[in-house]
Amino acid sequence: MGDEELLIFAKEEGTKLMVAGYEILKEELNRRHIGVEIIEQIEHSIMLEYALKQKKFEEDFNKELFISSVEYALNEKKNGKSQYEIYVGLVERGIEEPYANHMINQLDEWAESLHKDASLDLQAGIGTLVLGFVVLYITLKIERFEIGAVLIILIGILKIISSLDKKKKYRKIVERFQHGQQ
Repeated sequence: MGDEELLIFAKEEGTKLMVAGYEILKEELNRRHIGVEIIEQIEHSIMLEYALKQKKFEEDFNKELFISSVEYALNEKKNGKSQYEIYVGLVERGIEEPYANHMINQLDEWAESLHKDASLDLQAGIGTLVLGFVVLYITLKIERFEIGAVLIILIGILKIISSLDKKKKYRKIVERFQHGQQ
C-alpha cells in the first residue's frame, strides 16, 4: 500500500485489528514516519474500549454479587440468624462494611416488598387458573384445543404453588423483623 492508502486503512480499520495486526501496522507507520496522530488516536480508542469493557465487567460482577448477597441475607434471616451474623457473613462474601450495613438496614423493606410481590404472583396464578377453566369449558363446547386449556390450568397451578412457597418464605422473614428477632 502507498502512504495514503495505509493512512486510510489505519484510520478505518486500526481499532478493529488484533494485537499482532495492530503492532505490524504501527511498525509500518513508524518505519515510514507517518501517522503519528493516527497511532495515538488508535491507542487511545483501544484503551478507552478496554476501560469501558472493564467497567461493564465490574458492574455485572457487582450486580451478581449484590443479588447473591441479598438472597444470602434473606435466607439467613429466614433461618433465624441475627443481623450481626448476617452482617459478618456479607463482609466475608466480599461486601464492603458500609454496604453490608446498608443491606442489613434494608432487609426488612426488601422482605416486605418480596412478600407483596409473591401475593401479586399468587393472584396472577389464581387468575390464570380461572382463565384456564373458562378456556377449558369453551374448548369442550367446541371440541377443540382442549390441550391448550389444560396447559393454561397447569401453568396457573404451578404459579400458585410457586407463589405460595415464596409468600411463606418472605412472610417468615417479615415476621422475624416484626417480632424484633434481630
